[in-house]
Amino acid sequence: MTEPTDVPFPGEVITPDDQRWKDAERRKAQRKAKSHNNKGNGHTEPLEPLRYLLANDDPIPPREWIVEGHIPAGNVSLMSGEGAIGKSILAMQLAAVMALNAISDHDRDWLGMLPKGGCVLYVSCEEDDREAERRLDRIAVHYGSKRSVLLQHLHLTSWVNEDKPQLMVLDRKTDALVGTRMLERLIADVARLKPDLIILDTVADLFGGSEIRRDHTRQFISRMRHLALMGAPGAGVLMLTHPSLEGIRSGSGLSGSTAWHNSCRARCVLKKFAVKQKSKRNGGDPGDEEPSIDNDLRVLEWLKNNYGPPQSTSTVRWQDGVYVVQGGGDSLVQQARFLQVEHLFIDLLRERNAQSRHVFDKPGRGFAPAIFAESDEAKGVVPRVTAREFSKAMDRLFKAKRIVLQANGPPSRNTQIIVEGLHVV
Repeated sequence: MTEPTDVPFPGEVITPDDQRWKDAERRKAQRKAKSHNNKGNGHTEPLEPLRYLLANDDPIPPREWIVEGHIPAGNVSLMSGEGAIGKSILAMQLAAVMALNAISDHDRDWLGMLPKGGCVLYVSCEEDDREAERRLDRIAVHYGSKRSVLLQHLHLTSWVNEDKPQLMVLDRKTDALVGTRMLERLIADVARLKPDLIILDTVADLFGGSEIRRDHTRQFISRMRHLALMGAPGAGVLMLTHPSLEGIRSGSGLSGSTAWHNSCRARCVLKKFAVKQKSKRNGGDPGDEEPSIDNDLRVLEWLKNNYGPPQSTSTVRWQDGVYVVQGGGDSLVQQARFLQVEHLFIDLLRERNAQSRHVFDKPGRGFAPAIFAESDEAKGVVPRVTAREFSKAMDRLFKAKRIVLQANGPPSRNTQIIVEGLHVV
């Protein structure tokens, strides 16, 4: 059945009671409302009020981090570097460490930094399954584990063979970015897996807009931030990017619009390590120097950090398929951090017990790791000692019998407090 028309037959008079009259009035109102909205002078629905901060002094939750002091949670961070410089391996190491820290009593470090433990979703557009497995095997061996253990909390998917891996592409009619089928698939898995970190490798394969368009860049990063909010509480997104020729020359690591730098909350660049040495030309005159490249060394330079130290640099060395901190390796840095946190735990425990302000080993009021993490001493350490680190240190100290539980209070209200072990002087 066709829709009634508002055009009368010859000689026919249409009255307001006629359905054709009503249909014509309805279409006229719709055209008028559409024209009004296109001019920007009105709306068919009431506007939602803007949101403002509430006037209260409620406690503010502490800031959450993926990597304390460097990669914030709930936001988008960028890691840039030339092709084949090793940023994918560095990102896989981060993913592996987070996966291991989710199940291990001993936190592993990533280049001397301590990521939180959790689930990671890694999208690779550069390596196929076999190559990804080879790399994960080397990383697992480095951390004394197995690939099968890593893959319990590390979900890696290769899109190398996808014809159209873009997450967002340009709609020519509206001149705006729109989500693709691949984005819908990714959103579905983020909702299912609830990852703590989403790694996108690389932007060049997943971004279907123009890099020099500020609005395209901001829209893409905003959409990726929403993706993080769909993951686990405190999840984040790390995107790997390639710099332009100018970004390589200047050392900024940027490509296209500066909105890439402005819209993300943290950004680092992986570079080759260059040392200036005397030139053999002109007899090595003073000031006549040229760079010498060590092919196994890299510099990870943090060029932006909205919530942490303004700038920091790590020098790392390629060793047996992974990157380790120059001058000793991850294991030494890790052990030094373990000892530092354990000593701080004992010091804070002594102070609390001397004041009869006892702490406990069970989550809740008086939970030792949570209380110690809020101390000035813990906040003064760089990077700051987290409650998770104190919790793992407490487990190690219990196993070593350096701390024990002791009954405290009358039998009717007996509690178990943490005290030092008898053999500890």
